Amino acid sequence: MRGFGGSVRILIAMINTAPFRFIAIVLIVTLLVMVATPEKANAIEPLMIIGIVGAAVAVMVLIGYLIIANAKGSRADNGPIYVACNGDDCLALATQAAASYGTVLSVHVVSPVETQGP
Repeated sequence: MRGFGGSVRILIAMINTAPFRFIAIVLIVTLLVMVATPEKANAIEPLMIIGIVGAAVAVMVLIGYLIIANAKGSRADNGPIYVACNGDDCLALATQAAASYGTVLSVHVVSPVETQGP
C-alpha cells in the first residue's frame, strides 16, 4: 500500500507538463469568453410590466399604511394601561412607569397570588 505520497507525486508531475498547462489555459480562456459575451436581448412582455408595476404599487401602499399607522396619535390615550408587578409599592411603580406615556386615564395593577397552579 503506497498511500497518498505516490498519488501526490504523480499529480505534481502531471501538472508540471506542457499539455496540462495548455488545457488549463484553453479552459480559462473559454470560460472568460463565455462570461464576457452579452446575452441576446429579449423584449419584456406586457404581463411582466403589469406585474412589476402592481408589485411596486402594493409596496408603496404597504409603506404608506405603516407610516400613517405609526404617526397617528398616542396609543396611551386609547385605553387603560395594564401593569403586572408584585410587592408593597406596586401601585407607585405602576404609576411611575405609566407617567412616561403622557396623560393616562387609568392604571390597572394586576398582582399575582402567592400559589399558582391547579
